Amino acid sequence: MEVKRSPLLRRSELRAKPLDAAGNRRFSTFAAPTKGLACSSSLARTTLKRKPRRAKPGDEPAYKAWVKTLPCCVGGLRCRKADPHHLIDGKGDARKGMSQTAPDRYLLPMCRMHHDLFHAGKGIFAHFDAAQRLTFQEQECERLRSIWAGLQEFGVWQGPLQRAV
Repeated sequence: MEVKRSPLLRRSELRAKPLDAAGNRRFSTFAAPTKGLACSSSLARTTLKRKPRRAKPGDEPAYKAWVKTLPCCVGGLRCRKADPHHLIDGKGDARKGMSQTAPDRYLLPMCRMHHDLFHAGKGIFAHFDAAQRLTFQEQECERLRSIWAGLQEFGVWQGPLQRAV
């Protein structure tokens, strides 16, 4: 003759649960959060507010807007829209600390693909050592600064530049 056993109960099921106002058994001993309490709103996930980049002595909004209009300095017109790339490992006033960027006068237009390849040291930048990377960036910055100086000398203003200034 077999004896039927009742299923084992969990320890939480063995404890008597308090009843709520309606007389129903609660599944937890914690009260349901109410809308008026401050503790329930603190548990909600909040979005982080991104701090804007702090202005530096070499920042020029008009130059940055002009660099954004240029094609990629590596792939040219074959690439997609270019992002501004700040100089890395510069010398003098182009030096930067951890989590900081160089001033805007050391900007290069690079598409997202070449920008990522440059930072990773892969693709066409795989054979570049630190000195060659710095030389490439400095030469491009110098070339762009000379073009920018010529545009300012002749008073040539493009549409995005007029909105930036």
